[in-house]
Order: sequence, then structure tokens, then C-alpha cells
Amino acid sequence: EEVVQNLVQEVEAARKVVVNESQLKSVRRNIEKMTKFWRKRRRICTEFLNTMEDCTEGTISAKKCLAGSGQIEIESDDAVMKQAKALYANKRKMSGGNSASMNKRRKVVGGAKSSGNKNGGVDASASFVAVLLGPNGSIQRVHADC
Repeated sequence: EEVVQNLVQEVEAARKVVVNESQLKSVRRNIEKMTKFWRKRRRICTEFLNTMEDCTEGTISAKKCLAGSGQIEIESDDAVMKQAKALYANKRKMSGGNSASMNKRRKVVGGAKSSGNKNGGVDASASFVAVLLGPNGSIQRVHADC
């Protein structure tokens, strides 16, 4: 309980930190750089899989590999989300399938404002499994129960 209290104090102290405009621009630039690098790497890997599919005359399927059930094991975003959703489903079965017991662990995390939150945070759901980067750079949260 003392550890939890220390963590709560650290979170409260972190919420009071004021970020100036130059730091915010720097963080955004870094995020954009990492996003560009990730997209380039994903494109190169996808091109490799498509080339393998063409060279092997369909023996190796790029779609199956990216889904996590192909001849080449790849940790793609889709495969990781699929595994996380399966893990969530197993946890739900173990707890008796009661959605109320799964939602008891809902906590408030600092960030963008959410409706119904007194503290101005984002609801951290137990069903949250992944984050997707949309085509225009928007971040989308993926939940297992959707």
C-alpha cells in the first residue's frame, strides 16, 4: 500500500509539470520522425513479403504471414492485436465471463479530457489491448471487446 501511495504522489507531481511550446514542438517532431521510420520499415517488409509471394508462386502468402498464420512468423500489428484479444477472451472466461468484474479495474489516467471524468483524464479500460496508427497519423485505441 505504501508503494501505491508513492506512485500516486509521483503521478500527481508529473501532472503539475508545465511544458513550454518548444518542448511540445520537439516531442511532436520526434513522434513524426519515428512514425516516418516505422512506415518506411513496414513498407519495406511488406514489399519483401510480396516479392516472396511472387517468387514462390503463392506458396508463401503475404496475407497469411501478416495475419500471423503463415509460413514466415512475423509480429505484425494485426497478429499482436489478435493475440492480445485472444488473451483477453481467455481472461474473461477464467473470471466467469462477467463484464462487471472486468470493468472494476477501470482507472483514470491523465491526458485528454473524457466525458464524465472529474479529473480530466482518459478512462483506462481493462479491455484496452493496442494502439493503431491511422493513415493520417491519428492514434486509435483498440479494445478487445469491440
